Amino acid sequence: MMGLVLLTFLFAVQNGYPGGIIQYITNAKKLLKDSLEGANPFEGFVPSVPVGKILNTQEPEYAELEKAGIKATAFFSSTPLFPES
Repeated sequence: MMGLVLLTFLFAVQNGYPGGIIQYITNAKKLLKDSLEGANPFEGFVPSVPVGKILNTQEPEYAELEKAGIKATAFFSSTPLFPES
């Protein structure tokens, strides 16, 4: 069963990360190397607060956005990474 869960997870990463698993690993190795050398990946960036929106749970827009979020995460919510034994 865990093998199926792992394959499902790897499939999701392959399809959900730009360049797939190989690019993910390549990026991870570069970030680890840079970290070991003391490089700061955020050098030159200036932090800022993004523009946001205050939602009221009693308004229809809240329910619409909630449905969109549930739909967007349906795959992961129906596929537990660590199923109960």
